[in-house]
Amino acid sequence: MKVSLDKVQRLGVRSEVVEERALARTVRTFASVQFDERRQTVIAPKFGGWIEKLRVNATGDVVAAGQTLFEVYSPELNVLQQESCCRVACRGRALPTDACATSTIPRPSWRSCDAAKRAPRTIAVPAPAAGTVVEEMAVEGMRYQPGETLFRIVDTSVMWVLAEVYEQDLAFVKVGDMAKVVVNTWPDRSFMGKVTFIYPSIGKESRTARLRIEVANPDGLLRADMAATVEIDAPIEGRWVAAPPDSAIIDTGKRQLVLVERGEANTSHAR
Repeated sequence: MKVSLDKVQRLGVRSEVVEERALARTVRTFASVQFDERRQTVIAPKFGGWIEKLRVNATGDVVAAGQTLFEVYSPELNVLQQESCCRVACRGRALPTDACATSTIPRPSWRSCDAAKRAPRTIAVPAPAAGTVVEEMAVEGMRYQPGETLFRIVDTSVMWVLAEVYEQDLAFVKVGDMAKVVVNTWPDRSFMGKVTFIYPSIGKESRTARLRIEVANPDGLLRADMAATVEIDAPIEGRWVAAPPDSAIIDTGKRQLVLVERGEANTSHAR
C-alpha cells in the first residue's frame, strides 16, 4: 500500500530513523494495594489498667510520634511509681533507706516523703510512631489486660502493591524493575513503583507468583485493598533488534503496520 506525499503532509506524519533497540516485554497483571507490613505499630501495654481518658478516639485519625493516645490508671504501676518517688524523696531528706525498702511502707514513712514528688494517679500512653489509626479497640472507662492490643497505627507514606504474575511471565521480571500502577479509583493517574521482592512460591491453582511493588504515597491517595493494574516493562537481556519506535506502529487490531519512507519516490509504503 502506498501513501501519497500530499496525504503524508496533511496527516502531519514525521520521520524517525529505525535504530537498534533492546527487546523488551511488557508484563500486565492485576494487583491490590496493601499496607507496608514494616510500617505498622501495635500499642499493647505490658501492664493492665483502666482507660480513664481517651485522647484519640476514632479510626482514621492521624497521630504524631509522642502524641498521647490515652491516660490510664494502673494499680500495679501506681504502686511502683509511688515507691520510686518515695525513694527519691527519702534520699533527698536523708531518711533511712529501709523506710522505703518495700511496698509495705509504714504510713509515717509515706507522709515523710515530699508530696510534690509523688507520682500522678494516671499516666499518659504516647504513640510510639507517627501514622494513621487503622484499628482502635480502646474505649474510655474500659479495663484491659496486659498485652491486649488497643491501637494499630500505620505509616501510609509508602504502600505495597501486591501483583499476581503468571508463571510463564515470571522469567521476564526481576527485583529492581520499575512498574506503573493504576488504581480503579484514579484511572487517569499512574503511580510509579519498584519491584522489591518476588515471593518464593507459585499458587497451585492460579499458577501465579506474587510480586511486591513499593510505591510512594505522600498524598495518601493509595488506600489498602484498592484494586489496581500493573505494567512492568521488562527488557530481555542480550536481545537487541532493529526496530521502529513504538509511536510509529499502527495497530489495526488484526495486524501492526509501519510507514516506510522511500525518499525520492515521494511516497510511503505500509508494511
